[in-house]
Amino acid sequence: MCPGHGVNIDPSKSQCHSSWYGLYNYPEEASLLTEHNKVAVAMAAAQNNSLLVYSGSATSSDAGDRSEASSYMDIAAYENWWGAQDVGNRAFTERYALDSLQNMVYSLGEYRRRLGYYPERFIVVGWAFKAERYLMHARDIAWCRDFIYVRINNPPEENGILSSALAGESQKRLALISDPYLRGYKWTCQRETRNPFCYEEPYSQDVPELAPFINFLKGKGGYVEPPWNRE
Repeated sequence: MCPGHGVNIDPSKSQCHSSWYGLYNYPEEASLLTEHNKVAVAMAAAQNNSLLVYSGSATSSDAGDRSEASSYMDIAAYENWWGAQDVGNRAFTERYALDSLQNMVYSLGEYRRRLGYYPERFIVVGWAFKAERYLMHARDIAWCRDFIYVRINNPPEENGILSSALAGESQKRLALISDPYLRGYKWTCQRETRNPFCYEEPYSQDVPELAPFINFLKGKGGYVEPPWNRE
């Protein structure tokens, strides 16, 4: 799974800051995100029975209803999958996730919807500084199969960019200790601001056994065991 961190509107300029919406204010970010995409494709190419899921909703009204996931896939297609064209036949988009926890849960839902079962191994590629949080998410959603987080890169150290990212990430990890499923008001509001088109995820309907857990994540009722460990 390759989680999105912005919406690209011109796949021919994927490394150009001005062709993205939702990025932070430093020009290197576009090329760093493109590297996430390139590595995700290379890893999928190395495992010919794998499925590549790009995850991320339409988070920017300025970019229209274009999702992060779709824009990442369009970049890969424009680049001819960096020479691994076969990956394009087994790459799909998950276009509803609004945070890292939903990136994981909804990508598993997309995988289940496509193949009829859950994967034996779940690999996430992305920012190095987010690795610990994703490991916490894997624990909290009771993912007991193989989980690997591949640390691709970090923001630059210049001008305090990396230190700011690390500080923000530390606060989020602390929040997970008391609210591991991000059901609190702060996180609900954050997801609402990231969902300008008010999209609703389809997995509650398309993957019925996942619906109780998704409803719990939305704050509806008490804890329900996720379905992946029942197979």
